[in-house]
Amino acid sequence: MSANPAPPTPPVAQVGDICLIVEPDAAERARLRDLQEGLREQFGGQPQERIHFTCQRFRPENDDHLAEILSHLRSGLRTITPVSIAAGRVEQVDHPFFGVCVVRWQLDVNDDLYQFQKVVESALRSGGAPPHYPSHRDHWRPHVTALVSVPNAQIPFYFNGATAPRYLFTGRKLTLSQVQPGKQFQILAEIGVGA
Repeated sequence: MSANPAPPTPPVAQVGDICLIVEPDAAERARLRDLQEGLREQFGGQPQERIHFTCQRFRPENDDHLAEILSHLRSGLRTITPVSIAAGRVEQVDHPFFGVCVVRWQLDVNDDLYQFQKVVESALRSGGAPPHYPSHRDHWRPHVTALVSVPNAQIPFYFNGATAPRYLFTGRKLTLSQVQPGKQFQILAEIGVGA
């Protein structure tokens, strides 16, 4: 039995929310495209164009508030090393924001990834911005979307690979991406991890 009660389901992203995303570098994208192609052959759908891990989301009060949060994030991320992102299993689910079925890698929550998440959460809280995804260790289920617009014959579907956890990429920077009308995104800032 879990030590902590399950946290409430995070709200669906709204215009003005800021997503904190971690992406692979250019050298890692080609290998990830090969992994996506293997999943596409199995599940159908289309490869996610911009592979990323949304580690957190929040809503700033105004531009001054955002500047304060950026300062806290820069200070916190300077203290840790780039984080390894690895998949523990594959799952097929309906995506509440985009309204389509997706296949995603559920991440292996190792100590480094959990520490990274706690640094990000602490920076947001220090800046007065409650995080949308509190990472209670017992209930946190981070993921990276691999495929979108997947035929939804099996919802939910879980596949534990024989080689799990599978290394996906190393997070070397955090990107702040704000939700815009029409489910578009605007990049606001990038912060190096361990820089």
